[in-house]
Amino acid sequence: MAPDREEVLKNIDQSRRRFLRTVIAGAAFAPPVVMSFSMNGLSVDPADADCPSLSPGPSSSPTPPRGSNMTTQVPVVFYLDRGTGGNLLLTENAPTATTAKFTDSPALSRSSGNPWKPIGAWDVISNLHSSCPIADLSDLHVWLGLRNSDDQGARFDLRADFSVDGTVIATGETDGIIGLVRNPAQAKEVIVTFGPADMVQLTGALSLVLSARIAVTSPHASATGLRAYYGSATQDSSFDVDFQ
Repeated sequence: MAPDREEVLKNIDQSRRRFLRTVIAGAAFAPPVVMSFSMNGLSVDPADADCPSLSPGPSSSPTPPRGSNMTTQVPVVFYLDRGTGGNLLLTENAPTATTAKFTDSPALSRSSGNPWKPIGAWDVISNLHSSCPIADLSDLHVWLGLRNSDDQGARFDLRADFSVDGTVIATGETDGIIGLVRNPAQAKEVIVTFGPADMVQLTGALSLVLSARIAVTSPHASATGLRAYYGSATQDSSFDVDFQ
């Protein structure tokens, strides 16, 4: 993230920073297309589960608009993190650390069909919302860099698969990512927009899998690997889930 933008955001409450980053990013990029989904016929009643909801009264604040026509959703922000045992997890606790954590992909190459290689799978260890129907997903914001500075100039594709109870319900892909460097302080914020979701599987354990490959437009046919940063106040890789 550019230093001037972070300087503006550092005095903002942590819970509001991500939304403001999205607004700022929208000034430079075309607004992402966000899908909304009909919730007709769902058998799960949010009143019977520990589902987020807007409480009436002067303290309530509406969900920031992202193109959805649903007005009763409260987005839950899930941050990528790593536990003390090394397990990758999704947490609702906004990171405050000054130094980011990272996870690397294996070596990437266009040979053998240029397959996707996993960076990691982040899971919700204790999901308080496992019985709550999912209504919508926001864009994923993730910071990327290189494992090896020799790969500077290479281009990459990034894919995000969001699953519920082991079933992938939404996938997003950002191709031809350029400008990545080895210096962690210069990690690049990349936005992945999820496509239409398969709402057959609506409740259960949540998981996010990130994968990478060499872009077809890359001048490099291979790379040591891609590095995903997360878990710090300035590189708080995350996405929203709207529960109905």
